[in-house]
Amino acid sequence: MGVEIGEDNNFKKIFSEVNNGHSACMEPVFQMKEKNVTDFIVMGIGGRPFQGFIQLGMNIYEGVEGSLKKNLDFFLQGKLRALGGPSCSCHNNNGNSHY
Repeated sequence: MGVEIGEDNNFKKIFSEVNNGHSACMEPVFQMKEKNVTDFIVMGIGGRPFQGFIQLGMNIYEGVEGSLKKNLDFFLQGKLRALGGPSCSCHNNNGNSHY
């Protein structure tokens, strides 16, 4: 889900994305860049998309168990750790879905 965080730290939903798999690892990177996304909170990410987001100047943070609101609150408080590298090692049988 894409959210915009206003100057008053209120959240506003901008868009939702459903991961139905993708044909190329850079496809989600380009989709997010087109939507002017600057920061990501993820529970896992593969190597090629991780590098793509970094190369395009986007920040990636390691999410914590819990709700989206909890993760956004932690992000605003500076409590989420910047992800230093790829963290996804799980795929479904066709190799497209990341967990």
